[in-house]
Amino acid sequence: MFNKEIRFLIVDDHFVVRHGTSLILNQAYKKAAIDQVDNICDAISKIKETSYDIFLLDIAFPKGTVQQLLDQIKVFQPRAKTLMFSGLDEEIYALPYLDSGVDGYLHKLSSEEEIIHAVNSILKGNKYLSESVKGKIINRALGQEVHNPLSQLSGRELEVARYLAQGMGNQEICNNLNLQKSTVSTYKNRIFEKLKVKNVVELIAVLNASSGTHGFNG
Repeated sequence: MFNKEIRFLIVDDHFVVRHGTSLILNQAYKKAAIDQVDNICDAISKIKETSYDIFLLDIAFPKGTVQQLLDQIKVFQPRAKTLMFSGLDEEIYALPYLDSGVDGYLHKLSSEEEIIHAVNSILKGNKYLSESVKGKIINRALGQEVHNPLSQLSGRELEVARYLAQGMGNQEICNNLNLQKSTVSTYKNRIFEKLKVKNVVELIAVLNASSGTHGFNG
């Protein structure tokens, strides 16, 4: 399949996900070199120390955000590939992250075969989306897409919305996202305007109604 060594970094705060994904990759790629970490801080250290071919990244972490990680990858390893591997609804999150420059998005409930297919496709220089998300893109192009309000939000706005729905205040969100308080306020106002809500209670209602099968807080 691939004759050279392939270096992977799996970043996920769940041991079972890291371990299971590592086993799948080791079986599929005989020359795989796989590192795994459970937090953003250690992942950033790895990015600065070691060259990788592909990153498999969760989105939601207790401390720090995946956007911080993506920013560091762009600076230190711009040629590396990135696959978002998350339990969050791909029909909400996939397109904003693809728009931001990642190479693929895959839900954690995907089969072993689809995981390998996604990694192969990305390593060959292609973008990867599941068939359901591809269908969503086609429907959008044809003007047949069923409108989901969350599709208006950027990846960063989705992060802020998720934290607001968890009951975090502006200062706590600032600390988690490493942003200025005024910047978080701007994101919050933008989210409320796009979703046509007046408060967090209404925001949560919209998120729950729009988040599909896999939920918003995954």
